[in-house]
Amino acid sequence: MTARWRITHEDDVARIAPARGPARMDLAVHAAWDVPAPRVEGLSRRRFRVEHARQIRQDLWRALQRTRGFVPVVEVMTDHSGEGAQGDGAVDAGAEAGAVRVMVTAGGRIDAPQAPRAAMEETVHALLSNPENRRRWRRHAARRARPRPGDAL
Repeated sequence: MTARWRITHEDDVARIAPARGPARMDLAVHAAWDVPAPRVEGLSRRRFRVEHARQIRQDLWRALQRTRGFVPVVEVMTDHSGEGAQGDGAVDAGAEAGAVRVMVTAGGRIDAPQAPRAAMEETVHALLSNPENRRRWRRHAARRARPRPGDAL
């Protein structure tokens, strides 16, 4: 059985894209939100991003699976400067003090010429804006990103 999804992690950005074909973003919706830092302390930042991306991709696919020619691509980046752990200590103006900023680009490749682009963008925006989805994604990512026995610090 071959892998259906390729997970890459470069420059603190986790990307989930199809294993075959280009990882194009013909459709892209951006969103950002804050996660309280105490809820992500001690977690693997890399796994936290990858698990966020995995859950968002699954929900994105469920929402748009009937759209012919759509192949989801999700990128997740986190900014931990709000917790004072990295960088020059500057906090993003949109971030709460002591919070981790999660920045997502969700969309994907559209291979069908007559795809309802506006409706698709609305659907993706609604998916990313839903606070219940964000809580579920955060809980799942935090659970999966906990340190495991034998992990290097």
